[in-house]
Amino acid sequence: MTSIIHKNYLDKIIISLKNNYKKLVFLFLLSGLFFVYKLFSLIILILILDFIVSYVDNKYRIDLMFDFLPLGLITISYALSYKYGLILTPLFLPARIILGKLSKRHFIKLPILAILSILAYLFNSYNIAVLGFILFILRYFLEYLIDYLISGGIDTRRIPRRIGHLAASYVFFSFFGEFLVNFLRS
Repeated sequence: MTSIIHKNYLDKIIISLKNNYKKLVFLFLLSGLFFVYKLFSLIILILILDFIVSYVDNKYRIDLMFDFLPLGLITISYALSYKYGLILTPLFLPARIILGKLSKRHFIKLPILAILSILAYLFNSYNIAVLGFILFILRYFLEYLIDYLISGGIDTRRIPRRIGHLAASYVFFSFFGEFLVNFLRS
Protein backbone atom coordinates (compact mmCIF):
# COMPACT_ATOMS: atom_id res chain seq x y z
CA MET A 1 0.00 0.00 0.00
CA THR A 2 2.71 2.49 0.95
CA SER A 3 4.60 1.59 -2.22
CA ILE A 4 1.57 2.63 -4.33
CA ILE A 5 1.31 5.93 -2.43
CA HIS A 6 5.02 6.63 -2.96
CA LYS A 7 4.73 5.74 -6.66
CA ASN A 8 1.75 8.08 -7.09
CA TYR A 9 3.59 10.83 -5.27
CA LEU A 10 6.68 10.26 -7.41
CA ASP A 11 4.55 10.32 -10.58
CA LYS A 12 3.07 13.66 -9.54
CA ILE A 13 6.53 15.09 -8.95
CA ILE A 14 7.74 13.91 -12.36
CA ILE A 15 4.67 15.37 -14.10
CA SER A 16 5.12 18.64 -12.24
CA LEU A 17 8.79 18.78 -13.26
CA LYS A 18 7.90 18.08 -16.90
CA ASN A 19 5.23 20.80 -16.88
CA ASN A 20 7.48 23.37 -15.22
CA TYR A 21 10.88 22.56 -16.69
CA LYS A 22 11.20 25.95 -18.40
CA LYS A 23 10.64 27.71 -15.08
CA LEU A 24 13.16 25.45 -13.38
CA VAL A 25 15.77 26.07 -16.08
CA PHE A 26 15.13 29.82 -15.76
CA LEU A 27 15.52 29.66 -11.96
CA PHE A 28 18.67 27.58 -12.34
CA LEU A 29 20.18 30.11 -14.76
CA LEU A 30 19.05 33.00 -12.57
CA SER A 31 20.64 31.44 -9.49
CA GLY A 32 23.82 30.92 -11.51
CA LEU A 33 23.82 34.59 -12.46
CA PHE A 34 23.33 35.46 -8.81
CA PHE A 35 26.57 33.76 -7.89
CA VAL A 36 28.46 35.11 -10.90
CA TYR A 37 27.19 38.66 -10.49
CA LYS A 38 26.88 38.68 -6.72
CA LEU A 39 27.20 42.41 -6.22
CA PHE A 40 24.74 43.35 -8.93
CA SER A 41 22.24 40.75 -7.73
CA LEU A 42 22.57 41.90 -4.13
CA ILE A 43 22.03 45.54 -5.10
CA ILE A 44 18.90 44.60 -7.07
CA LEU A 45 17.64 42.53 -4.12
CA ILE A 46 18.28 45.41 -1.72
CA LEU A 47 16.40 47.85 -3.94
CA ILE A 48 13.46 45.45 -4.33
CA LEU A 49 13.29 44.82 -0.57
CA ASP A 50 13.58 48.56 0.12
CA PHE A 51 10.70 49.25 -2.26
CA ILE A 52 8.55 46.50 -0.70
CA VAL A 53 9.17 47.81 2.82
CA SER A 54 8.38 51.37 1.70
CA TYR A 55 5.24 50.23 -0.11
CA VAL A 56 3.94 48.23 2.86
CA ASP A 57 4.66 51.14 5.20
CA ASN A 58 3.02 53.64 2.85
CA LYS A 59 -0.05 51.56 1.94
CA TYR A 60 -0.79 49.58 5.11
CA ARG A 61 1.05 51.62 7.78
CA ILE A 62 2.97 48.53 8.87
CA ASP A 63 6.61 49.07 9.76
CA LEU A 64 8.59 45.95 8.90
CA MET A 65 11.52 47.32 10.97
CA PHE A 66 14.20 46.59 8.38
CA ASP A 67 15.74 49.52 6.56
CA PHE A 68 17.30 47.48 3.78
CA LEU A 69 19.09 50.21 1.88
CA PRO A 70 21.35 51.33 4.76
CA LEU A 71 21.81 47.68 5.79
CA GLY A 72 22.95 46.78 2.30
CA LEU A 73 24.97 49.95 1.84
CA ILE A 74 26.95 49.32 5.02
CA THR A 75 27.45 45.63 4.22
CA ILE A 76 28.60 46.23 0.64
CA SER A 77 30.89 49.11 1.62
CA TYR A 78 32.35 47.07 4.48
CA ALA A 79 32.95 44.01 2.30
CA LEU A 80 34.14 45.63 -0.94
CA SER A 81 34.58 49.38 -1.18
CA TYR A 82 32.94 52.64 -0.27
CA LYS A 83 32.59 53.31 -4.03
CA TYR A 84 29.79 50.75 -4.26
CA GLY A 85 28.09 52.31 -1.27
CA LEU A 86 28.30 55.72 -2.91
CA ILE A 87 26.69 54.27 -6.04
CA LEU A 88 23.93 52.73 -3.92
CA THR A 89 23.32 55.92 -1.91
CA PRO A 90 21.04 57.83 -4.33
CA LEU A 91 19.19 54.68 -5.38
CA PHE A 92 16.82 54.91 -2.43
CA LEU A 93 15.17 57.97 -4.00
CA PRO A 94 13.25 56.20 -6.83
CA ALA A 95 11.06 54.22 -4.41
CA ARG A 96 10.16 57.44 -2.57
CA ILE A 97 9.41 59.19 -5.87
CA ILE A 98 7.20 56.32 -7.09
CA LEU A 99 5.29 56.23 -3.79
CA GLY A 100 4.99 60.01 -3.67
CA LYS A 101 6.79 60.17 -0.33
CA LEU A 102 9.84 62.19 -1.35
CA SER A 103 10.58 65.05 1.02
CA LYS A 104 13.49 67.28 2.02
CA ARG A 105 14.54 64.86 4.76
CA HIS A 106 15.33 62.26 2.08
CA PHE A 107 17.83 64.64 0.51
CA ILE A 108 19.38 65.25 3.92
CA LYS A 109 19.98 61.49 4.14
CA LEU A 110 22.16 61.43 1.01
CA PRO A 111 25.33 62.86 2.58
CA ILE A 112 24.70 60.87 5.76
CA LEU A 113 24.48 57.61 3.79
CA ALA A 114 27.65 58.58 1.91
CA ILE A 115 29.44 59.14 5.22
CA LEU A 116 28.24 55.74 6.49
CA SER A 117 29.53 54.12 3.34
CA ILE A 118 32.98 55.64 3.75
CA LEU A 119 33.14 54.81 7.47
CA ALA A 120 32.07 51.20 6.88
CA TYR A 121 34.94 50.81 4.45
CA LEU A 122 37.50 52.60 6.63
CA PHE A 123 36.67 50.51 9.70
CA ASN A 124 36.16 47.16 7.99
CA SER A 125 38.65 45.49 10.31
CA TYR A 126 36.05 45.66 13.10
CA ASN A 127 33.26 43.16 13.60
CA ILE A 128 30.42 43.85 11.14
CA ALA A 129 27.72 43.34 13.80
CA VAL A 130 29.20 45.95 16.12
CA LEU A 131 30.25 48.40 13.40
CA GLY A 132 26.93 48.15 11.56
CA PHE A 133 25.01 48.85 14.76
CA ILE A 134 27.27 51.80 15.64
CA LEU A 135 26.87 53.21 12.12
CA PHE A 136 23.09 52.98 12.42
CA ILE A 137 23.28 54.93 15.71
CA LEU A 138 25.52 57.47 14.02
CA ARG A 139 23.06 57.74 11.14
CA TYR A 140 20.18 58.63 13.43
CA PHE A 141 22.35 60.98 15.49
CA LEU A 142 23.43 62.86 12.35
CA GLU A 143 19.85 63.02 11.05
CA TYR A 144 18.62 64.48 14.35
CA LEU A 145 21.55 66.88 14.52
CA ILE A 146 20.87 68.18 11.00
CA ASP A 147 17.13 68.42 11.73
CA TYR A 148 17.93 70.41 14.86
CA LEU A 149 20.35 72.73 13.06
CA ILE A 150 17.92 73.36 10.19
CA SER A 151 14.58 73.53 11.98
CA GLY A 152 15.62 74.28 15.56
CA GLY A 153 13.77 71.22 16.87
CA ILE A 154 13.70 67.45 16.86
CA ASP A 155 10.75 65.34 15.72
CA THR A 156 10.49 62.89 18.62
CA ARG A 157 7.61 60.95 17.04
CA ARG A 158 10.09 58.86 15.05
CA ILE A 159 12.18 57.79 18.05
CA PRO A 160 10.24 54.59 18.91
CA ARG A 161 10.32 53.51 15.27
CA ARG A 162 14.03 54.18 15.07
CA ILE A 163 14.69 52.17 18.22
CA GLY A 164 12.97 49.27 16.47
CA HIS A 165 15.12 49.84 13.40
CA LEU A 166 18.24 49.86 15.58
CA ALA A 167 17.25 46.53 17.12
CA ALA A 168 16.49 45.09 13.67
CA SER A 169 19.83 46.32 12.32
CA TYR A 170 21.67 44.63 15.17
CA VAL A 171 19.79 41.39 14.52
CA PHE A 172 20.50 41.63 10.79
CA PHE A 173 24.22 42.33 11.19
CA SER A 174 24.59 39.71 13.93
CA PHE A 175 22.93 36.91 11.98
CA PHE A 176 23.61 37.77 8.32
CA GLY A 177 26.42 40.33 8.28
CA GLU A 178 29.41 38.02 8.39
CA PHE A 179 27.79 35.61 5.93
CA LEU A 180 27.10 38.40 3.42
CA VAL A 181 30.57 39.86 3.81
CA ASN A 182 32.18 36.47 3.17
CA PHE A 183 29.81 35.88 0.25
CA LEU A 184 30.70 39.21 -1.36
CA ARG A 185 34.43 38.74 -0.81
CA SER A 186 34.53 35.21 -2.23
